[in-house]
Amino acid sequence: MLNINNLKISLDQKNNGSTIDFISHAHFDHISALNSSKHIIASQQTIELIKTRSKNLNSNYLNFDYEKFNIELLNSGHILGSKQLFIQDNIKNESTIYSGDFQIDTPLIAEPIQIKPADILILDSTYPDPKIKFDEKKNVKQELKTWVSENIDKGIILFGAYSLGRAQDLIKILNEIDIIPLVNKEINNINKIYQKNGFALRYASVYDENSNCNELLKHNFVGIVQINKLKELKINLTKIYNKRIYSAVATGMVNVFNFNVDAKFELSNHADFEQSVSYIEHINPKKIFTYGKNKEIFANNLSKLNYTATPFL
Repeated sequence: MLNINNLKISLDQKNNGSTIDFISHAHFDHISALNSSKHIIASQQTIELIKTRSKNLNSNYLNFDYEKFNIELLNSGHILGSKQLFIQDNIKNESTIYSGDFQIDTPLIAEPIQIKPADILILDSTYPDPKIKFDEKKNVKQELKTWVSENIDKGIILFGAYSLGRAQDLIKILNEIDIIPLVNKEINNINKIYQKNGFALRYASVYDENSNCNELLKHNFVGIVQINKLKELKINLTKIYNKRIYSAVATGMVNVFNFNVDAKFELSNHADFEQSVSYIEHINPKKIFTYGKNKEIFANNLSKLNYTATPFL
């Protein structure tokens, strides 16, 4: 928890005693403070996405007027509405950035990251191991396009991806080869928020009355669902269509977890270790704190590169 400018600010989690809760983006593992929060700091897009995905959550919070406390939100490049937290400490005369999840590469369908120097950097530790290095996004895109083009005439293609962020990246890539994918209800609802905020996506869903689903279902098609629903849907489609169903996943975790699929694509909207180091160089902080479940590993690996990094308490 940050204690700055007479505020106690939790960072993407609920801390007892916090007066303000910062929510960097709308992924479920970052919004635990929402149920009990009275005041939050978040982008308008993040609030829209939370309301769309989590109708059962308490929304009786007041969005906080943070600017009068020398707080600024900077794009993190992760997903729609994702932000970094920048704070100027009035008493100590030093600045702090909390990154949350971020992406250095130009995102496929989100606002690019904004870099601003700071004295203190609190850094996300999703990928703390230098052994994990993402392939260039242009190469991953081309591999994915080639695989889809080679197999769409042979059967139905089914992708598993996270419904917020990765699914929209996939749709963007497929649209570039003139494929309109079918999506389920949750992805359909999230897509509408992206479209409302100016991001063009061409897709179809049985949950969208303006969709041309019936025509697409007459031929081999590409579908996108959440990863945890991929196996069951593949079995059901095999029974219904009695044809080959090709399965694939698109996630930066392909080098971390095993997936029993036909193809795996290392499509990520996070920074890997090397990209995180590049981010540190641009921020040029005096102090580095690693944050998240891998914070000890990340701090240790950064120390091997002669950075003084400490796990955030």
